[in-house]
Amino acid sequence: AKRLQNGSLLHTFCRALARLTHARPGRLPFVKEVAMSRLTALASLVVLLVSTGSAQAGPPCLCWPFAHERENDLPLTGHKEVSAAQAVETALELLEAEQSVFVRMEVLRRVVMRIRRDEPARDALLARLMQRALDGEAANRPSVRAWFDAAYAQAAFRQLGVDHLGDGYAWMKRALALSKGDPRIEFAAALIALDARGDLEQHQAAAERAEADDALLARNLEMLRENANLKRVEPAK
Repeated sequence: AKRLQNGSLLHTFCRALARLTHARPGRLPFVKEVAMSRLTALASLVVLLVSTGSAQAGPPCLCWPFAHERENDLPLTGHKEVSAAQAVETALELLEAEQSVFVRMEVLRRVVMRIRRDEPARDALLARLMQRALDGEAANRPSVRAWFDAAYAQAAFRQLGVDHLGDGYAWMKRALALSKGDPRIEFAAALIALDARGDLEQHQAAAERAEADDALLARNLEMLRENANLKRVEPAK
């Protein structure tokens, strides 16, 4: 129960940060509605939870789990009992065989949160993901999945304040171009663009145009709009 409560509190704080980030200039409705003492207390508690390892943080690529096709059998790459090195190996094995964009996102979300404080593991994951992407380019067989994985991992680490070389958003645009505008990859690009980088509305709209035909995409978009305090760009069909 304590773990659920901590996760719920962090989830609430992530949503609060999203509201502040996307408020219009001169307008901070969230701050006006909440007493400053309560906001300060909430922030202090979240910092305590994160520092003790009892909750996970990392908006917007990491703050909430994704709906995906393997919700009942996905290995726990983010579990604390799994070593950082083993988490990296398990994640890479899953990514080697997995086709689904949403499963890939959840695998990357979990492994990034597990190894976020382990520099050798972080470097190993990013190096091997980037090597896959570059090997494909060198062989004149560029891979959507390889660029997607490298892009999402790099962007997720950057959102945690870990500064690695490279531009996850640019890499995600490469994956988008290779996929010819896959709506699920547009959704991932929107998550990266939430971090004040890229064209959020363009990616969100492109994903929303396909949500009527993709139940998992619809679930993840609804979660995105709710947790990031976003309005629908495309009219609902």
